[in-house]
Amino acid sequence: MKKIVYFDEQSASDYIDISLGGKKILTTSELVEKHKSLDANVGSALKAKFNWIPFLSSESNASAQTKFNYLSDKIINSTISNTILTDFINKTQDDEKIIKFENCTLSAYPNSLTFFKLFTPYVIISKDNDEKIDVTKLDDALEKGKGYYELIAKSKNIQNILRFNIKAFRNNYNLSDLLKMNLNYNAIFVGTYKISNLDMNKEFNINNKEFSLSDLEEETQEGEELNVYDVILAGVL
Repeated sequence: MKKIVYFDEQSASDYIDISLGGKKILTTSELVEKHKSLDANVGSALKAKFNWIPFLSSESNASAQTKFNYLSDKIINSTISNTILTDFINKTQDDEKIIKFENCTLSAYPNSLTFFKLFTPYVIISKDNDEKIDVTKLDDALEKGKGYYELIAKSKNIQNILRFNIKAFRNNYNLSDLLKMNLNYNAIFVGTYKISNLDMNKEFNINNKEFSLSDLEEETQEGEELNVYDVILAGVL
C-alpha cells in the first residue's frame, strides 16, 4: 500500500501469532526488555552513532541520556509497528479468510451511534444552557462507551457492514475521512447483523418492552441481515 489510513495493529498481531501457531520469534515485550538490558557501553556506542543529533552532543549527560532513551523507544516502537504491518500484508496476500473490499462507498446508518459520532467532535463549539444533556460531552461519552463503529459498505448493489476500531486510525485520519476517500479494506468476517438494529434506540433497547408474537414478526421483516466484517487494514494501493 502507498498510504496507510487505518491499521488495527493488535488484531494484526493476533492474526500473525495464530498463523505462526502461537509462536513469535521475538515479541514486543522481549524487544523492550532487550532494549532495557543494554549496558552503558552499548548505550555510549549508540550515542556515538547518533552524535549528529544536536541534543545528544551538546546537552548534559543526564538530559541527553533521557532524550536518547526516548529516541530509542520511538525507534523500537516504530520498528515493531512497521514489522507487524509488513508481516500482515505479506501473510494475507493469499489468505481467503481475509476479505478485501475495493471501490465501495461507505455511509453511516441514520440515527446510529456511528452517525452521531461523525458530528460529536464538533458540538463542543456550541453549548445550549437550556439543554438537559450537555452535548459537548457526547463525544467523550461515545469514546468511553463504544470501541468499534459500523459503516455500511455498498458495492455493485451489495451491502456489508464494516466495523472500525476508533483507536486504529493513523496519520491523523478519523472516522469521517472514510466517507470521503476511495480506499481498499482488508477485513475478517465476524458474523451477521440486521441493519435496522444499528438504530441507536434498538442498540440500547431504550423502550425495554416485552415482545409479543406480532412484534417478533414485525422485527423479522424490518431490515435485511448483512455480513459484518472487522477491518484490520485500510489504505490506498
